[in-house]
Amino acid sequence: MSVKGIVVSPHPPILIPQIGRGEEQRAFNTIKGLNKTGEFVGKIKPEVIVVITPHGNSFTDGVCILDKDYIEGDLSDFGYYDYKIGKNTSTKFLAVLKDELLSSDLSYIFMNDSDALHYRTHIKLDHGAIVPLYFIEKRYTDYEILHITPGMLDLKESYRFGMHLGEAAKKSGLTTLILASGDLSHCLKDSGPYSFAEEGPIFDQILVESLNAKRYGDIVNMKPHLYEPAGQCGLRSMIMALGSVDGLITNPVVHSYEGPFGVGYMTAEISVLEGEEASLWETLVNGADKSTPDITENEDDYIRLARKSMNTWVKTGVQLRWEEYKKGIQDKKFINEVESKRAGVFVSLHKDGQLRGCIGTISPITQYTAKEIIRNAVEACSFDPRFPAVEPQELREIEVKVDILTEPEKVSGKEKLDPKLYGVIVKSGYRKGLLLPNLDGVDTVEEQIDIAMHKAGIQTYEDYELYRFKVIRHEAEK
Repeated sequence: MSVKGIVVSPHPPILIPQIGRGEEQRAFNTIKGLNKTGEFVGKIKPEVIVVITPHGNSFTDGVCILDKDYIEGDLSDFGYYDYKIGKNTSTKFLAVLKDELLSSDLSYIFMNDSDALHYRTHIKLDHGAIVPLYFIEKRYTDYEILHITPGMLDLKESYRFGMHLGEAAKKSGLTTLILASGDLSHCLKDSGPYSFAEEGPIFDQILVESLNAKRYGDIVNMKPHLYEPAGQCGLRSMIMALGSVDGLITNPVVHSYEGPFGVGYMTAEISVLEGEEASLWETLVNGADKSTPDITENEDDYIRLARKSMNTWVKTGVQLRWEEYKKGIQDKKFINEVESKRAGVFVSLHKDGQLRGCIGTISPITQYTAKEIIRNAVEACSFDPRFPAVEPQELREIEVKVDILTEPEKVSGKEKLDPKLYGVIVKSGYRKGLLLPNLDGVDTVEEQIDIAMHKAGIQTYEDYELYRFKVIRHEAEK
């Protein structure tokens, strides 16, 4: 008997009426979604609910599984003293999981009372478990639990641990449901628990859309520069749950998403259907590098360097090292060009004929041009505030252009400009706006200056200086 379903649930105590005192109605859609997932659990009638919660006993280097026959908890920390819940641990599932993990190299602890005393903690149900179970208990109560806290494992390691959970469910013969407890970004508003971060809503959008569209690989491949500033707590719970159904046919349904208190709440269910499909783990381990070439036909060494920098960052979250990369370059003239000069560089990305990211430097800020290209390729694919970060599945579709800037020269007036030949910099005090030359839709000097001024926040009545520059553009031959 394999895992029969997954429920994804937020866990804010304010959703419970005795704590929310009316405020819970601001999250009406979330409560409605939780009632739907409760119905889903009631239909499956699991013998075991594996509760994966980020708010149990968390370790930086491994997973914590509570090893106690009976576990209980309450919500007294949130002012609700009359509610307590206790559930039996599935000793059968626990024993099978212990055997299953013996063959793995993952880091974990089965925490008993002695361990809890050693680590100066307690074995109890935390609010990350209690809140989702509160809504499940309305529909279904005849189950045992297994309580797991994923800790701070690498995302792929979390997925791999989930695969062992799935194997344990199969070997145990028990009807099993996985409850992935977790909130999304805590940084949606300045009035929320943390100050606003632009990565917050982007993270939430990517996660919700990826789950609903069954793009599980996008979730597992999420990069730290996105999910860490987002201030989320549920990503590893969800990834571990997804790992438990690796190779199985699934049907995900997102019931709701909202963020009324500055925290993203998503409710979802994932049905497990009859049959099998390709293992995502095999793709995660073996498929990404093979499917995304670092050298593309009709591109010169400048574009190849930018593309390799983008691919390396998107796949691994690590910046490309020029000293290693250049060992594979045959053209020593190119190496000399990009190591002997410093220049401003713009890297622009296009997908389906539309801009997908563009970041550059007017004046060089790195040691030499090669490193300027590497840096700005990373910035363009992941830190252009106008776009979400490029995802691994997009890499084959991205067109890369590299513009090397000449030294800007000050001009006396706009008669010295030509939008097809020169780029323009408009400067007023510390504000600067730049526009590259020969852009589609920019046909006059006036249009060029207006756009550059707008980018810098310079008003037409302010005094400003004009600078022009040329670019050496590197783009793939058509």
